[in-house]
Amino acid sequence: MITLLIRHQSAVKITRVSTTYLTYQAKTMATDARPKVFVTRRVPARGIDLLKDKFVVSQWDREDRIPPEELLRGVKGVDALFCLLTDKIDKDVLDEAGPQLKTICTMSVGYEHIDISECKKRNIPVGFTPDVLTNATAELTMSLLLATSRRLKEGKI
Repeated sequence: MITLLIRHQSAVKITRVSTTYLTYQAKTMATDARPKVFVTRRVPARGIDLLKDKFVVSQWDREDRIPPEELLRGVKGVDALFCLLTDKIDKDVLDEAGPQLKTICTMSVGYEHIDISECKKRNIPVGFTPDVLTNATAELTMSLLLATSRRLKEGKI
């Protein structure tokens, strides 16, 4: 299960929610058809399969960063945007997406690449993945400390 934090404009604090929130959003965004989501990068197939259950998915299907003009083309008319850290989501992108854009989720620890003040004005919640690397970072740090203290590099492997 993916856990996101949603920063909603009317909320003072960030609240923890799960994919249930996205399911709820999917049900409330469109009554006669599944809502549309644009994914700005190739992501694991399992993630796309989860989205396809509730959304009509369009995707930039390459590993490299999406060019700004392709991003503007891709967001037209979507209900949700799934982006990554290297995708700049500013006023121009939000304008191009239109008023039906209901949520933005980023697969990153931070959200500095998203114009939060503009999202606030439009009442668009923004989800991100904080603490996703906290344990891995601590484990790597401990491994490096142990390797250094035992002078592992000097040994023959």
